[in-house]
Amino acid sequence: MSELSEDEYDYRDYIAEFADEKVGPPLIAKKSRLIAAAVQGNVDIIRDLLDSPKWYHVRDNMNRNLLHIAILREQREVFDYILTLPDFPFDAFSTYGETVLDVALTVFGDNYGPRKFVEEYFARELLRKGIFYTWHENTLLLRAIERSYNEVVVLLIEQGVDVDAYNCNGFTPLQVATTYADNAEATAILLMFGADPLICYPTWYTVFEKCPNPEIQKILFYYIYDQGSEVDIHLEVLLPLAATNPSLFDEVFKNSININMTKCHAGICLEKLCVMDVESLKLVITKCTYYLRKVFSAPVQEKIKVCCNKWSLENLLVLLESNLRDDILNSIKILDSTSILQEMVKDNKTESEISEVLCFLLSYGLEIAAYDLHLIYSEFGYCNLFKILLHMDDVSQKCDNFQNVKIMPLFSYDVTISLEDYLDSFKSNQPAHFLELCSYFCRPNLIKNCDLETVQQIPLLVELARNEFRKFFVEKFQIKTCRRFYSLLNCLPISNTYKKIVTYETPLY
Repeated sequence: MSELSEDEYDYRDYIAEFADEKVGPPLIAKKSRLIAAAVQGNVDIIRDLLDSPKWYHVRDNMNRNLLHIAILREQREVFDYILTLPDFPFDAFSTYGETVLDVALTVFGDNYGPRKFVEEYFARELLRKGIFYTWHENTLLLRAIERSYNEVVVLLIEQGVDVDAYNCNGFTPLQVATTYADNAEATAILLMFGADPLICYPTWYTVFEKCPNPEIQKILFYYIYDQGSEVDIHLEVLLPLAATNPSLFDEVFKNSININMTKCHAGICLEKLCVMDVESLKLVITKCTYYLRKVFSAPVQEKIKVCCNKWSLENLLVLLESNLRDDILNSIKILDSTSILQEMVKDNKTESEISEVLCFLLSYGLEIAAYDLHLIYSEFGYCNLFKILLHMDDVSQKCDNFQNVKIMPLFSYDVTISLEDYLDSFKSNQPAHFLELCSYFCRPNLIKNCDLETVQQIPLLVELARNEFRKFFVEKFQIKTCRRFYSLLNCLPISNTYKKIVTYETPLY
């Protein structure tokens, strides 16, 4: 066998062991043996082979040096030994532009198991040795905060990293620590090193107002607010404090902190008041009546949309029995019923749960929209709640968007429309709508839009009778609303079977 030079082979597979007995370690290039030793944590081989500074510059196929590799593989002994080498290139960059410090803080470990962060030890020791080479110093601070590497946070700040620098998403380190990382210790460290807690989010909320953690809220509150503070607190932030942090809620009033109502409207207030416990609600009513009245009495131009899926009837009763009764009644009338229903359906509430809340609100003046009937029918079919809504005084806001809902409710609440009238202006591109209508109507211009061969081709006499009865009934009694139609129909001495056919509750085909 011819003699091989020490650099003829490259070691590329980090998983593989040294070459098998047939090949033998002498046939592996010295460069590859160094990389393999770093991968496997064999510090004795590293010591033997690093007999000259020229070998400090060994790189793998990603241009990572031995220290990069030791950090990725979390090989402490190799890492510690390399740190003792005075001329080692600690400032080297990989193919991806990563220094050893970048690797220690921004990537996952390379141990082929579950993805996990590289241990804090490596970044901490690099910084203690003064190894601070990077193009991403602010990113490193954010990663240390997110990973709760709080010793590293201190070391990075001591190296001069800006504690108020924005990241690519427009957030400061303090905002990341308080809102996203939930890191109380890092919050205290940043404040101690001068981070500005008054830098607001793009929504103009402070870090205190956006913070979800009561412990961190306390740190921020006593740092930001005092008796002479001119910083506002928004009402929609203050209200939940009564339940999550009652002591801070009281402090707001003790310190006479200015309460800002510019971003709050009746819908937001009702959402906040309905999800808290009753005792906290009573505390809010006692302390915040003045502010709540101002919000509830503010004029509005359109229905108020809400994003609440939990409506506590007990809380609503408490509000209606308080001195806010008139304000609550006026607010219920201007709530957007569709947004209420959509949130509850999205939260997988049952028909009975939705009925309980909706009927309560309807009894105090909530107005429904036509889309609400489509939503309920699509979710629960021709159910009791759907029948209740058909008996409302008026169905407002005629529906012109049938995307993702069933079409049949249109013929239930608009009792004056015929299929022919509607098909003239029917613009739906959803085959499901045509197929749905084919369960109740048999018309050539409807059937041609359905590809199924099983669709009824000839109308039944019962359909013809139903259609003629509805037309006669509406004209005879001059019916204009669905409420009058169903109320009069219930008075007729005919069987429920016929009534179900007339109301489209029973499909014919």
